[in-house]
Amino acid sequence: MQIRWNRVSPPIPSLAFTPDGLVCVLVDTNTSPLSVGACMARTAVSFRNGSAERTRMPLAELTLPPDPGPSSDTTKAYIRAAACRAERVVEAGRVLAFVPSDYAAADRVLRALAGSSLVRGPTFCEWGSGLGAVTGLAGLAGFDAYGIEAAGELVDQARRLADEFRLSAVFAHGSFVPRGGDELARACGACAWLAAGAADGYAELGLAPADLDVVYAYPWPDEEAAVLALFEAYAGPGAVLVTFHGGDYFRVRRKVRRRGRRG
Repeated sequence: MQIRWNRVSPPIPSLAFTPDGLVCVLVDTNTSPLSVGACMARTAVSFRNGSAERTRMPLAELTLPPDPGPSSDTTKAYIRAAACRAERVVEAGRVLAFVPSDYAAADRVLRALAGSSLVRGPTFCEWGSGLGAVTGLAGLAGFDAYGIEAAGELVDQARRLADEFRLSAVFAHGSFVPRGGDELARACGACAWLAAGAADGYAELGLAPADLDVVYAYPWPDEEAAVLALFEAYAGPGAVLVTFHGGDYFRVRRKVRRRGRRG
């Protein structure tokens, strides 16, 4: 399966900022560009957010290096084991809204990133890590791999899978929504289980969102705006966001500083 490294998609919901720092969540980007007035009319909630105001930066699309070549035998075995576990979870139907990523495609993306100069450091975190398969693949690719997952059953299985392959991946049972970010997630239309005040996953890991060099997420359509908004508001400058959107479609973006105006 070929990964469309340079594919450009239609715009997805994102944030707009008024000159006085008002955060306006765009939940309808069919008309572009939206004026601030149109944004206000189309948005259920708008509010001031100090963290977003201090750290807002645009996201730049990145082009990955060429296909990094075949996976190692260990990685292939890991992908097979993860796929079998994912199939059993789906068949059991006990975990709400569990849909696995394409593990082989994610492996190619992560190895391409790890072997490039696109990332600022080794700290990787999967938001909504599920069975931990992609987190484990990040570890196999050379990242310091962490995952945050709200479903305790999946966290237990992720830890067992990592132990089976002697991976150092670390998993937290909690929410990837940072402290103070629930309102922002809800304003983006995120479903209640994403924005609910679950345990702080970062506290369990001993990390802050700004510590993460690479964030990976496979968001449901109604989560995409929230994932993007949370990354824009809480990730550090230079951090990379990798999102999987089904099929062979990944987006890879970096948080960059705005250029100053010329006087």
